[in-house]
Amino acid sequence: LVEVDGDNVGIIGIIGYELESSILAENVADYEFIYPLELIKEYAKELREEKGCDSVIVSVHDFDESLNSAISRLTGSSKIDGIFCGHTHQKKNNSLTRSDGVKIPVVQNYDKNGCAVNVTFDINNNTYNTTFYTPNNFSKEDGMLNLIENYQQHIDKGNEVIGYTSSSIKKATLGKNATDAIKEEFDADIAIINTGGIRETISAGNITISNVFDVFPFNNEVILVELSGTAVKSLYNRNGSYL
Repeated sequence: LVEVDGDNVGIIGIIGYELESSILAENVADYEFIYPLELIKEYAKELREEKGCDSVIVSVHDFDESLNSAISRLTGSSKIDGIFCGHTHQKKNNSLTRSDGVKIPVVQNYDKNGCAVNVTFDINNNTYNTTFYTPNNFSKEDGMLNLIENYQQHIDKGNEVIGYTSSSIKKATLGKNATDAIKEEFDADIAIINTGGIRETISAGNITISNVFDVFPFNNEVILVELSGTAVKSLYNRNGSYL
């Protein structure tokens, strides 16, 4: 619950449906990721009728067009005035029309502070205005510059050239390179890496330490296990597109 210029705004936070595979398994072992529409409907009604909210926003770490559409169709005290999305790292400036004919914003930013979005609501007239901001359009703040300066030696280390490629390298190729390297280093029969762990491509030209960290930003460890042929086949059949 937040108050903005005298209006009470309720915010419902949703982690995202079926996104548990994107999170370290041990951190969500005791949680069930359920389809959230009924919960959104319930809490929106509570926020309006019991908490006195003038508007209700859904903040969801996902960009699911089907769910967004279902949220927009909620009616009465359960209606939603805007949807703020995440997870897919795309700039989105969409709108959906509620059952009462009012258009509501569906917005999302780029990742890595590529942009920020501001949505201004005119509650009385059921309208809104969306503005995106990019960091390059603003002067640098002294406190942040000082913080960066403290880490400058580490930043400079990231610029060290450790290789060269005559052409750009796609994520799929980098994944194959990584699994080949793991297989060779640990004398394994099979090496597997999660496609989601490969976060960037490499452009043609010099390859720096920073480039490698952009591609592999997580502190993953190589785990050696013995699996039967049946288990390997089952793993591939269930999760092949993610490996």
